[in-house]
Amino acid sequence: MRQQNRPPYSASIDLAIAEARLRRSNTRQHQAVVQRFDRLVVIPASKDRALRPLWTTRDDCRHPGVKRNNTKLSIEDIPVIAQLRQEGMKVWEVAAKFDVHPNTITKAMRGQSWGGIPRIPHGRPKR
Repeated sequence: MRQQNRPPYSASIDLAIAEARLRRSNTRQHQAVVQRFDRLVVIPASKDRALRPLWTTRDDCRHPGVKRNNTKLSIEDIPVIAQLRQEGMKVWEVAAKFDVHPNTITKAMRGQSWGGIPRIPHGRPKR
């Protein structure tokens, strides 16, 4: 049987993640850690779902509490938005106040965006 030269990260998920982060910083392209047979491999991340990565550098961007770069809302705004909705303010009025699209407010209240925050009941109080 032929001896295979395996990279040092092929057996450890932590080393594979470190390698993916290093490649991401060098290439400015998202990287994925996938399992092939009995080893881990770092490859460029793609939209191809057939590989089912164990981890991608996109995961670094998804953690709640981490500063998101291209957003107008912050994590502190979500409870304020919920309170304004509970007080009877309409979605479009709240959106205008925060300078965002009304769908952004709706998705934040449903927990579809800002996923680390539990779903907050929205809507006006029933009369």
